[in-house]
Amino acid sequence: MGDDDQKQGYIKLFRKMTTWEWYTDTAVKTLFIHCLLKANYVDKSWKGMTIKRGQFVTSIRNLAKECGLSSKQTRRAISALTRTHEIEYKGHNKFSVITVVEYDSYQTKGTVEGTKEGKQRANKGQQLKNIKNIKNHKEKEVCPYVDENGYITDWDNFQDWKAKHPDWKGEDE
Repeated sequence: MGDDDQKQGYIKLFRKMTTWEWYTDTAVKTLFIHCLLKANYVDKSWKGMTIKRGQFVTSIRNLAKECGLSSKQTRRAISALTRTHEIEYKGHNKFSVITVVEYDSYQTKGTVEGTKEGKQRANKGQQLKNIKNIKNHKEKEVCPYVDENGYITDWDNFQDWKAKHPDWKGEDE
């Protein structure tokens, strides 16, 4: 998988899938995951038709080839997934449209948003780690002074008080 593949985005695949009724059926599971990967994440136009989010255009032959299945296995997997309402399958003369029925519950809108949210969470985690390191450093400086001089204080209460009094400056500030 090259860099170009990674630029096309990603899908979410939830661990609860391991308890899904088709999880142990390799052909059905493979086809369903393939449908999630192939489905449009935004509406697109194709030969004068609108192929909506959660849909894609294909054929039995292409699906079989892309999934490494026989045509018979592919038709059986489509039948199983339509019977349990995971997908809808509409065959036309030269192509078929597959719809992942609950696409929005499997995939949140926009791959960029998911990436952005993940980076924000990672950045927030790093900020919290930095704050904790600063707090530990300040505690090591302040606590001995407080103890030596017989003062009683609580670091968190002091920080709350300091936040309410922004004009206050300590000796080292």
